[in-house]
Amino acid sequence: MLEDRIYTLNTYYRRMFGEKIYKLSLNPGTTCPNRDGTCGTGGCTFCSAGGSGDFTASPAIAMKEQLEFARSLVRAKGARRYVAYFQAFTGTYAPLSYLEPLYASVLSEEDVLGLSIGTRPDCIPDEVIALLVNLRSRFDKPVFIELGLQTMNESVAAACNRGYRNEVFEDAVRRLAAVKIPVTVHMILGLPQETREEMLDGIRAVCRLPISGIKLQQLHILKGTAMEKTYENHPEQFAMMDESCYISTVAQAVALIPPHIAIHRLTGDGPKKLLIMPLYTANKKHMLSAIETYLREHDIMQGQALLETFS
Repeated sequence: MLEDRIYTLNTYYRRMFGEKIYKLSLNPGTTCPNRDGTCGTGGCTFCSAGGSGDFTASPAIAMKEQLEFARSLVRAKGARRYVAYFQAFTGTYAPLSYLEPLYASVLSEEDVLGLSIGTRPDCIPDEVIALLVNLRSRFDKPVFIELGLQTMNESVAAACNRGYRNEVFEDAVRRLAAVKIPVTVHMILGLPQETREEMLDGIRAVCRLPISGIKLQQLHILKGTAMEKTYENHPEQFAMMDESCYISTVAQAVALIPPHIAIHRLTGDGPKKLLIMPLYTANKKHMLSAIETYLREHDIMQGQALLETFS
């Protein structure tokens, strides 16, 4: 089992809540400063029209209905309690007068044990942090933040139109950690012009910060994105990792991640109707099984490289 090799999100939730917890993917109805002109337009080049929330319901649907729809997707698995996950776009990018009742409505649900918010590090002002601390105290439920960093390589980030520099990310992580709000960082492996060693250097750098979790996935080229157009016109800029290359790369990353950081994801599963490349990612169960087999056959454990370095 993967749990024998890595500290999974499942284990993280079990330690916190005492039982298996499922995430409910929701759409908060927010947009993104990298789309509305505040810091850019068009969004990150790899981001779909759904703002990474392609599996969520429409924002036009009331939040209670979104919650019920999301519950219905996992109920057959025996799910009883949940962490609500604002996945689409930038979940803290709105006035406090909009965010406070939205967050409170979800946290007030009896079977929702916590709230996870996907956002950008340049959208974490102090007043939002104060709101999250207040809600955590009011409902006695944890609030988690997920930050879409993708890469620590500044030139690669600029080419992807990320819209902020690494110091903005690092500052947000430290301010959230100061008030004990757990931070998970999303990283993409295989962005154009980034070497494997640069990807792994990025993992090393992120893991030196006070984060609680990390998400890893391979680059997806999706229909309707700016990256699709670049891929069509300049395929030579892309050195897409094949399945075996990705598996070995993510295994090296696992060895670098300290044992106290939960690994939320090892592979991505973009919507099949939008996925252009790499097609092998469409079968997530196969990918997880292949990664687990690789870790076991090569006797790789999470944090192994760090432990060997300092032993």
